[in-house]
Amino acid sequence: MRETASPPGPGSPGIFLSYRRADSAGYAGRLFDRLAERYGRSRVFMDVEAIGVGTDFVEAIDAAVAWSFSGYDSFQIHADYLFHNFTWTRDTDIKDVFPLYYGIGVRIKLGTTDNGRLSRRTDARVGIRIPGGLSYWLEEAPIEFFVEIVPLLDLVPATDLDLNGAVGARYYFR
Repeated sequence: MRETASPPGPGSPGIFLSYRRADSAGYAGRLFDRLAERYGRSRVFMDVEAIGVGTDFVEAIDAAVAWSFSGYDSFQIHADYLFHNFTWTRDTDIKDVFPLYYGIGVRIKLGTTDNGRLSRRTDARVGIRIPGGLSYWLEEAPIEFFVEIVPLLDLVPATDLDLNGAVGARYYFR
């Protein structure tokens, strides 16, 4: 290691050490030790020490409007806070495009029929959503296709369990 560079200051960027675990973990570990000794342990990042299993995820907020085609026709609005987990395919060729996701959200459902017949009465339900699913991310575009299943706990007007399923697409604003 050349001694020409001075250690980074408090506002300067750190060092990110990326490597292949299968064939270079020992070398990367020694390099990490030398860099940490020179620049300080808090300035050097090596994923095997800093990222735990299951933390390779992307967070997103999604919102949607939907129409139910079941016997109880209804209009639904929901919003979810989602975590996309890429680690389940970490050692495969599809690791960057097929994440599992899960989250929590809220749903407002407005029904306008009574047993399949139009009704003047509108039933409103408010509940908690717990979505989970599998998605496919396009590599060159901010678009994700997904399939999900969503257990629901309605809280208003009464407590009730329900289950939704969906197939769709999401666009990511960056």
